Amino acid sequence: MKLGNCDKQVLLHHLRLMGCYPALSKRTLNILTAEDAHGAAALLGGARADQIFVLLQPGPDICEILNVTVRDGATEAPVDFFVNTITDTRRRLRSLHPVRLYAHSDGRSLAILAPTVEAPVSSVWLHVMRNGSDILILGSAVAADLVQYRQGDMTKAENGLPGVIGGFTHERANHLFEEQRTGEPPYERHADLMASALSDVVCAMLGLVAPPLLPNGAPGAVVITGDDDQAYPERYSKQLEMLAGLPITYFLHYLTRLTRAHMVAFFDRGHVELGLHPDALDDPENYAVKLRAQAVWFKKHVGFWAISVRNHGFLSQGYWDFVPHWLYNGLQISTNITATDGTAINGSYLPARIMREGKLTDHWSILTALGDGLLFAFGLEPEAAADKVRAAADAIINSRLPGVLVFNLHPQNVDRSAAMHRAVHDIVDSGFHVWTLRDCIAWFESRDSGRVGLPSAKFSAGPLDRLLQHIRW
Repeated sequence: MKLGNCDKQVLLHHLRLMGCYPALSKRTLNILTAEDAHGAAALLGGARADQIFVLLQPGPDICEILNVTVRDGATEAPVDFFVNTITDTRRRLRSLHPVRLYAHSDGRSLAILAPTVEAPVSSVWLHVMRNGSDILILGSAVAADLVQYRQGDMTKAENGLPGVIGGFTHERANHLFEEQRTGEPPYERHADLMASALSDVVCAMLGLVAPPLLPNGAPGAVVITGDDDQAYPERYSKQLEMLAGLPITYFLHYLTRLTRAHMVAFFDRGHVELGLHPDALDDPENYAVKLRAQAVWFKKHVGFWAISVRNHGFLSQGYWDFVPHWLYNGLQISTNITATDGTAINGSYLPARIMREGKLTDHWSILTALGDGLLFAFGLEPEAAADKVRAAADAIINSRLPGVLVFNLHPQNVDRSAAMHRAVHDIVDSGFHVWTLRDCIAWFESRDSGRVGLPSAKFSAGPLDRLLQHIRW
C-alpha cells in the first residue's frame, strides 16, 4: 500500500492521538517522504539544533548526504522488528511491508530487525545527529502499516468477496483483516503499539511529555452499545436497570418499537445516546438510497440527526465504500468493524480517522471488540462469555497501553447476556473509564485538534439528556 505524501497526515494524526504535539515544542518537526528528495537535501543541508527530521524510508541519495549506509532488508512481508521503549523494555513491531536497514558510525539504533542480528547494517529505525539536529530514519513503512492494520488490505476488496464468510452471504469488513492477522495473538495491537512507539521516540526528541491517553490516566475504557433490532421496550427497560447508570449508545433500527414516549420515559437519565442502525441487507446495492431514507427517518423520529452508525449485520462494501455516504448524511462515527470475541482484528483498541482516496477524512472508526454474539454465533455459555470480557480487559492492563473496548449488547438479549453485563461492571469497577460512543470520540477529537482535555468542537452535544428538548412535546 503506497500513500505518498499522505504519510505525513497519517503520522501526525497518530502522534496527536498519542498525545505528541510538535507545536508545543520549541523545536520544529519536519516529516520528509521519499517524494521530498529535493526538499530533504535542502533542509538537511541547513539542519539546525532547533530542528528535528523524520525521514520515511530514505533512499541512497539522502543517505549519502548523512553518511548513512542503506540496504534493503526483509523483502517478504510481514516483517518483525523490535523497538526499545522509554521503559527500556523491548516490544515487537510488525510491518506489513518490506523494510530498509540503515547504519551510521555514530548512529543510535532504536529498532532492529531481530534481537540477534549482528550484521553491520541492521537498524530499522535509526537516530543520527547533524549540526545539532536530531534525525530519525524510519526504515519501515509506518504510515502504510497504520492504515492497512486499521482499515484492512485494499487488495482483498479489489479481488472481490471470496464467497460466504463465517456463514454470512453479505459482505462484512472482516475479510479485509483476517489474512494479515494470521497466526497473531488475539489481543496483539499492532497499530497501537506502532503509534505508541513512534510517539515515544518523537516526544523524546522534541523534549515533550505526552499527557495520559485516557481521562485521569485510566488503564482502559469501556463504550457500551446496543443494536435496537426491534427489541421490545421492556427489554430496554431491563437493560437500563442492569446497567445501573452506566452510559450506553443505542443504534436505532427504522422499524424500532420505541416511540417518543418510550424514549422520554427510559432515556431521561443522562446516560443514553442514540445512533443509527441502517438496514440494507435485503438490497445492499441500494445502500445509499436506503441509508438516506433511514437517516431522514431518524431525524423525524428522534428530533436530531444521527452522527454515529453501525450497519445491521455489519454490512460492508468494498474498501470503505460507505464512508462517502456516511459523511453525506452527517455520520461521523462508525463502529462497523466487529470482532465479537475481543480479537483486535484491526490492530487497535483506539479510534482514528479514516484515510480514503488519498485524504484523511473527518470520519472516525473504532472496533466493536466484543458482543453478545459470543452467546449465539460462538455458542459460549454465559459465564464463559463473561470471561472473554474480563480477558480482553486484562490484556489491555497487561500491555500497559490503554485501549477502549466497545461492546455490542443487544437489549433484546439481556436475559441471556446478564453475566456479560456483570463483567462490564467488574472492569469499570477496576478503574476503566466509561463513555458513550460520542463522548469517546469527542475525547480523541480534542487530542487530534490539539485541544487535549478540552471539549470537542465537533462532538460536543454529549448524551441524550442534553438533547431531550428536541423530542419533548
